[in-house]
Amino acid sequence: MADKLFWVVVEYEDDQVIEPSLELISELYRLLQKRRGKLVALALKNDQVAQTNKVLAEHGIEQVIYFSGDCGKSAYKIAANVADLSKREKPAAIFAAGTIWGHDLAALVAAKLRVPLFPNFVEIGFDEQNRLVVYRTILNNTIDAKIIAREKVLVATTQLEQFNIKKAKLPKVPNIVEITKDLSPLEEPTRIITKIKADPKTVDIVNADILIVGGGGMGSRDNFQLIHEVADLLGGSVAGTRVARDKGWITLDRQIGQTGKKVSPKLLISCGVSGAMQLTMGLKGTRNLIAINIDKNAPIFQLADLKIVGDAPTILTDFINKAKALAKNRKEIDKQPDQ
Repeated sequence: MADKLFWVVVEYEDDQVIEPSLELISELYRLLQKRRGKLVALALKNDQVAQTNKVLAEHGIEQVIYFSGDCGKSAYKIAANVADLSKREKPAAIFAAGTIWGHDLAALVAAKLRVPLFPNFVEIGFDEQNRLVVYRTILNNTIDAKIIAREKVLVATTQLEQFNIKKAKLPKVPNIVEITKDLSPLEEPTRIITKIKADPKTVDIVNADILIVGGGGMGSRDNFQLIHEVADLLGGSVAGTRVARDKGWITLDRQIGQTGKKVSPKLLISCGVSGAMQLTMGLKGTRNLIAINIDKNAPIFQLADLKIVGDAPTILTDFINKAKALAKNRKEIDKQPDQ
């Protein structure tokens, strides 16, 4: 019995494989360690093929299929190529990272194959009948949905920053296949003119890289303003707990937890947050967690990478004052003429 094919459409940034693609590959490699499955990357040929092969192999890819025709970076054209190739090779699943480009491509592939698209999955596995299963959240992240692959091919995208990047234990030299013919001569129906970075003050906390989270330990509305000041200094976004929302310090769209949103920032600083289970359910994807709490036994410390025991408003005030003083000193140094 031949191994099932699991395809990952790889995305680049400046000819380098982006982290979300490596996160996806790492998780699929972990999944297939005890299963019969072959992990295949589909990628655009570029000037860094040797480096791309090395990186993909290090994370578990066994075969790389390159499109080298007139595709450019068009999700529209590449999707047509992936769909046409899928009809011949019959993979068990086709995955893409949950970026804007990845969502566009996966949606087009699913449409061309006439199968459903399952976006933003947060977990993947097999059930008792060896069927592929993905899990995602629905209804504003308040309900976990289990989806069993019943179609001929599963097409899905990941929730960003949901999985850790890990290298394969026994990386293999990938088999290289190159497809030189452009299977889709169609013109791109849309194009990106420019990209504008989102304002941290208004960006959805689900998409924030840095989050400053305040809880009941902040004590008052005035003290909670310190959360906003720190967020401004660090270029982060403000969020809070259920207690903070109940007190009117944040709005519902800024709440984290079981009755709020699940987040996965690169950095989260919790201030005066006890860390009850209802909250920690929303923090599972956080990469780096700094916790400030006056109670040395606060549950949040069990999750923290850095623990600071003390009064959150006092510590934040001290941080703000020192950060402003440092910024002022730098400006004065910049004004001084060169010696």
